Amino acid sequence: MGKIKRKEQKCMKAKKPFVLARSMCMAICFLLLVVVCWSFFLIQQRSYAQVGKEVKEKIKSFINPESVTEEELEEYQKKLNAMDFKFAIPSEFQENANNTTLDLSKVYISPINQYENRSEWLSYSVQERVALSQVPSELLGELSTDELIVTCLNYNLLGDIGLYNSLQQGFNILKNQYNGFQELLKRKDAGSRLLALYKAIDFNELYEKDRFSSIRMNTIHMLLAEESVLRSLNDLEVKDLINECYTKGKELLESKSGGFRYTAEVYVGLRCLYLHDSSIKRAIERDGSLKKFVTEGAQFISIDEIEDTTVGELSVLIQEHYLREENSV
Repeated sequence: MGKIKRKEQKCMKAKKPFVLARSMCMAICFLLLVVVCWSFFLIQQRSYAQVGKEVKEKIKSFINPESVTEEELEEYQKKLNAMDFKFAIPSEFQENANNTTLDLSKVYISPINQYENRSEWLSYSVQERVALSQVPSELLGELSTDELIVTCLNYNLLGDIGLYNSLQQGFNILKNQYNGFQELLKRKDAGSRLLALYKAIDFNELYEKDRFSSIRMNTIHMLLAEESVLRSLNDLEVKDLINECYTKGKELLESKSGGFRYTAEVYVGLRCLYLHDSSIKRAIERDGSLKKFVTEGAQFISIDEIEDTTVGELSVLIQEHYLREENSV
């Protein structure tokens, strides 16, 4: 027995250097792996930061709106006052819809409104005006989704959306007071039909033909940004929306038009991706200012408030996974 124990002890002593060497190799390999991963992370971070810086510089190079004279403003206001108060339906949207989905004779416009019978309208209290502007309950279910969208964009109190701290807050109030919005947001095809309308909109055409173009675009943006609407979109529709937001936002930046703000396109696009893409959601949540803008609908955010790395990471992810070839930068 004593001889066996001595042999075992000798074997254990012989194995110790081997075990120690193997442990050291494993530790070195692990450290090398950590170093490689950390180096890759740092390179990626620098890359995102550089991309973000370049994107910011490009955006800021466009943000230089042309000044408008008082005479030009007065002339445009006269032109607006001469326009019809009804929503100027985009020609493409109207042409692509047939009589079964968009019959203009069925679109509901309150018979009492501030444009056709102003003195009577002013005689009512705010609460009475809200009540008078509702869609009759017997008509709500009869309207197609397209007809309901156009009806909502002719709501008497649509302009109130801009009276609050943010457009999102204003829309939340309109949504709670108007049965047209409530019915629209219940429709399963609301997302696809609102996307079709958004894609059909030509900013220049709307600006020239619609008396309340800014108010209506604000409302369309807020409808598109509704969580139920965004979640109803399939993968192809999400990609369509992101590309449309990119195209329209780029158009607004390059045109230097004072009619619409490019930040609304950014808001809708990022809201959509926040709900549909976990990688983009994480990137947004790492930046407090951007997260507040996307999740709470803050009125405005300056590009300088967002970290370079965040701008770069979002730009790369959107470019790689969503933008079509014609929108590649």
